Parts: sequence; structure tokens; C-alpha cells
Amino acid sequence: MATQIDKVRDFIRNNPTADNKTISEKTGVNIDSVKAYISRDLKQGRLTKLENIDEETNQTVRFLDYGEFMTNREAIRDAKDYKKKIYRQMAQMIYEAAERGEDVDNLVKASREIRNTLERIK
Repeated sequence: MATQIDKVRDFIRNNPTADNKTISEKTGVNIDSVKAYISRDLKQGRLTKLENIDEETNQTVRFLDYGEFMTNREAIRDAKDYKKKIYRQMAQMIYEAAERGEDVDNLVKASREIRNTLERIK
């Protein structure tokens, strides 16, 4: 389940020129919380704020950009994908070694250690 800050971040990623009121209305997050989340992310360097003058309307347009910043949810998904990739590679190595007639005991032991280490990644 997405947290309030994740909802705000996702909305901003898809609507980088949205103002705080719109973000609040569309996400259901209190406007004061929206302002606090944006302020915190700006201070922590996660979010970049650019402002330009719209030549047609002569109004300032704000553009918010998270760039390469990943949410916790995205980081967890990437870690799980990484673990799956490593597991497949270990299985393939053991299979190929067994096909060549090699003793796979050491590979199996090493794979167990690697698996135990990867399981500590949450």
C-alpha cells in the first residue's frame, strides 16, 4: 500500500508542473503535508525545482523533478529483482558444472552462503 509521500511523489513524477493545491486534491493528501513533503525532498536533494516564465501568460511555471531518486517501494522491488537474478545465475552455474561432471559440492555451499546473505536484504 502506497504511503502518502509515495502518492505525492508518484503524482509529481507524472505531473511535474502541478501546483500544491492540485497535488493535494488529486492525491487526497492534506495540502500542508504536500508542502512539507516537497520542502523536505528539496532540502534532502531528492527533488529539483525549476521555475520559468510562460511567455504567453507571463506567469511563473514551476517544474518539479525527482530525476533518479527512487522511492522505498522501488528500491525494494529492485532488490528483489536483483536477488532473483543472482539465484538464477547460481542455479545455472551449478547445473553447468554438474553437466561437465565436476564436483558441485563447493558451488552448492557457496550458493547457500550467498543465498543467506541475500536473504538479509529486505
